[in-house]
Amino acid sequence: MSESTGLLCAGNFYLEKLNAQGIGGGLIGPINTTKLEIKPTSEDKTRKSTKKANFGQTADSVTIPGATEISIALDEQPTEVVEIALNGTSEAINVGAGSITEESVVLVKNRWTEFSLSNVVSDGLVITDTDNADAPLVVGDDIEINYQMGMVKPIAGGAVEDGGNIKITATSNAITGTRVKAGAALGTKYRVLLDGQNLANGKNVKLTVGKCTLSASNGTDFMAGDFVSTELSGQIELSAQGVAPYFFDETDA
Repeated sequence: MSESTGLLCAGNFYLEKLNAQGIGGGLIGPINTTKLEIKPTSEDKTRKSTKKANFGQTADSVTIPGATEISIALDEQPTEVVEIALNGTSEAINVGAGSITEESVVLVKNRWTEFSLSNVVSDGLVITDTDNADAPLVVGDDIEINYQMGMVKPIAGGAVEDGGNIKITATSNAITGTRVKAGAALGTKYRVLLDGQNLANGKNVKLTVGKCTLSASNGTDFMAGDFVSTELSGQIELSAQGVAPYFFDETDA
């Protein structure tokens, strides 16, 4: 007689992107996962009787397995998850330190204007008023600088409050990181792995999805005022072996 017990899982969720040949690039994780749902679907095929005695009754019925749907919710956002949420691909940001010398910029009253550097260094920054014989301008009195973005704005009451032509001499620090090119992904497949435990009986559980599609089923609110949660959905496909679309193992601890 089989053991009677519930199913309440704690687990470490892992995700792996597959290339066009179905080869993975390594699992990322564990990622905190608040939902991992698999929903099989099916289609019923029936043959109805047309005989006088039982017209309309079901003579034969066959249930045919359909698509298996997968739904995932993640409240941790590594780059690989952001890629899926934005339907994008990622690339490294590696911009070396730079400099500009007397770059011409046209200021607009009460508006920010971008110049060609970002991550600007405050030391050595020189800004002059081209319309006033290159008179030096003072940050905080005449102009405001957004060093990270590389933007300049005239200050009310300053020497260039109405805008005009200026020149900027500055340097910038190097920038490294990751860029997600949103909307650039096409037909990416993933492998899903859950390394878990059934808290009801202490047994180990393992869920393996060899290949599935995943795309965002909710928007990404960057200013939600709370932690972003990404909801993904897709369909599970047969793996290269073709034995079963996914596997669930429960083993003794």
